[in-house]
Amino acid sequence: MSSQLSSIDWTTTFIPIIEAGLVELLLYGIYVPLFATCVYILGCSGRQQSGQSMLLIPITIMFCLSTADIAVTFTLAAKHITSLFEPLGQEALSLAFPKVALYGINNLIADFILLYRCYVIWESNVFVIIPPLPGVIAGTVFMFVVQTSPAESPLRKYVLVYGWIVVYTNVYLTAMTAGRIWWVVRKARESIHARQVKRYRLIIMAIIESGAIYSGCILATLVATGSYALFITSIYGKIVCIMPALIVVQLGLGRAFNISPRSTRLSTLSTSMAQPSTRMSTMLDTLSGPVVMATRTNEEPSNTREESPTHAV
Repeated sequence: MSSQLSSIDWTTTFIPIIEAGLVELLLYGIYVPLFATCVYILGCSGRQQSGQSMLLIPITIMFCLSTADIAVTFTLAAKHITSLFEPLGQEALSLAFPKVALYGINNLIADFILLYRCYVIWESNVFVIIPPLPGVIAGTVFMFVVQTSPAESPLRKYVLVYGWIVVYTNVYLTAMTAGRIWWVVRKARESIHARQVKRYRLIIMAIIESGAIYSGCILATLVATGSYALFITSIYGKIVCIMPALIVVQLGLGRAFNISPRSTRLSTLSTSMAQPSTRMSTMLDTLSGPVVMATRTNEEPSNTREESPTHAV
C-alpha cells in the first residue's frame, strides 16, 4: 500500500480525483432538497394530475440511481482508491463501470422525459420525436457495449460518439419544445394579455436554460483532456439528474408563471386553432405545479382579462 501511494503523481492524478469526488458530493447535496421540493410540487400538494405522475415516477427513479451512484463513489474511495490511479487497465475500468452504467440509465430516463415533454407540447405528434429516438436507444446500447469491452478493444476509440449523440438529442428536443411554445404564443400575441405573453417567454427561457447547461457540460467533456475531463464528468453525472427536477421547481414555485390552471391552456392563446390543446395544457399545468396555482387563486380570485373567448370547450 505504501509503495503504491509513493508512486502516485499527486498533482495530475490524486488531486483531480479528490476534486471530482468533492464536486459530485456537493452537487448531490444540492440535488437532495431540490428533489424533495419537486416531489412536493408534483405529488404531495393535494392535486394530482396524470401528467404529474409521468414526471414524478422517472424523477424519483433518477434520484434513487443518483443515490446509488454516490454510494459507489464512497465505496471506491474507501476500498479501491489506489486502483483508480493506475492507467486505464481492465481493473480500473471494471471498478468504474457501475458509475458509468448508472449514468447511462439516468441519461436514458432524462432523454425519455424530454421526448415525452416534446411529444405532449406538439399535441401527440409522434413524427416530431422520431429523429432523436433511434439515437437515444442506439446510443445507450453502444455506450454499454463500449464500456463492457476490454481495455484494449478498438471500440474504445469511439467512446465519444455517445457524447455527441447526447448533445444532439438535447439540442434537438430543447429547440423543438421551446420553439413550439414560442410559435403558438407568437401567433396569438394579438389576443392575449401582455403579462401572460411574458410568462410563456419565461417558460421558454427555463426550458432552453436547462438544455443548454447539460449540453454545455457534455461538450466541455468532449473537448477537455486529462484531469479536466474527469472533473467535468463528475459534474454532468449529477447535472443529468438535477435538470429535470430543477425545471419543475422553477416553474412550480413561480419563476415562469403563477396562474391558475384555467389560464394555462395554450389552446386559449389563438383563435385560429380548431380544437383546444388538452394534452399541451395538461403538460404546462404539470410543469407549473399545483402549489403556485393555489397561491394564484388566493391572490387573484378572478381575472377575466387574461382568458380568451375560445376557452370554452
